[in-house]
Amino acid sequence: PKPFIRMAGGSSLLQEAFLRGASLPGAAEVLTVTGRELLFKTKDEYGEVNARSVPTAFLLEPFGRGTAAAVASAALHAARSHGEDAILLAMPADHLIADGAAFASAVAEAVRLAADGRIVTFGVPPESPETAYGYIEAQGNDVLRFVEKPAEAAAREYVASGRFLWNSGMFCFSARAMLAEMAAHCPEILEPVARCLERSARSSAEGYSQLELHADSFAKVPDNSIDYALMEPASQGKGKAQVVVVEM
Repeated sequence: PKPFIRMAGGSSLLQEAFLRGASLPGAAEVLTVTGRELLFKTKDEYGEVNARSVPTAFLLEPFGRGTAAAVASAALHAARSHGEDAILLAMPADHLIADGAAFASAVAEAVRLAADGRIVTFGVPPESPETAYGYIEAQGNDVLRFVEKPAEAAAREYVASGRFLWNSGMFCFSARAMLAEMAAHCPEILEPVARCLERSARSSAEGYSQLELHADSFAKVPDNSIDYALMEPASQGKGKAQVVVVEM
């Protein structure tokens, strides 16, 4: 899988993602949502770079159900383990981010906004009219709309306007805000995920925990992305939490 690809410096994309999260001020835990078949490989990857012994937790999916289910399970886990005011930074495991200082600065701003109840997404200034990326139209920090991968002509208009950012696929939010917004916009995902977690097998040790999601229950969760299920409707002002963007 792509996250395990080794970069020129010797570390994998997954290890780089781990270190980005683990090195942030106040990071209490690195929580990984992954397939159960990748658990041991992932633990080995983390073991090579986790010199500070940052606590780790794993939510093990029997099969994929999209990023909406992954975010729901992570928010429910965080609320249960760390309280509903816990702030989560959701990151794909296959990003390559060269400017660590810019990343840390953007996350610091996002944490501040998330602590105030906002759902935060991260946007990247477009360098060209790419059609393989989603776009965010913004006015300052306020998200006006999300646009899925556009045709080339539309992409050129977006870049020329100066109002659009590439959608990075990263988010920052409190467990409380995310669970409230999912209850409002996609209860058909949140509710079966919550029932699934209640039936799932848990195990833990010093600085480590894992939850193996109950397969029959998880099969009832609709397959959807967090963008479609939540971010797009929430950005239209239909929920309590304001959706904002931080530029990286």
